[in-house]
Amino acid sequence: MKPRIRQQRHWDVTRHLVGLQINLLREAHGWSMEELAEKAMCSVAVVDALERGNLQRASLAVLERLAAAFDVAILVRFEGFQAYWPKAFEEEENP
Repeated sequence: MKPRIRQQRHWDVTRHLVGLQINLLREAHGWSMEELAEKAMCSVAVVDALERGNLQRASLAVLERLAAAFDVAILVRFEGFQAYWPKAFEEEENP
């Protein structure tokens, strides 16, 4: 798999997972989007966009305020793509 395609697929998955986590945490707390937006000091439009995986509105400051509202930590880890897409590397090594 070409690096650019691999990167795009990874970011598609990342966007989906971040949005899903925000949605699941919000629902676990029993909050509406409006309540979360108020607690995180952002707009409902930002919460809605993030839950749909639109990370263009996700500054680190917004993510920190969301994490504080949920009382959770943000974890960031840089790893090689091979850890997540091993089959793509196998295809390159064994054409």
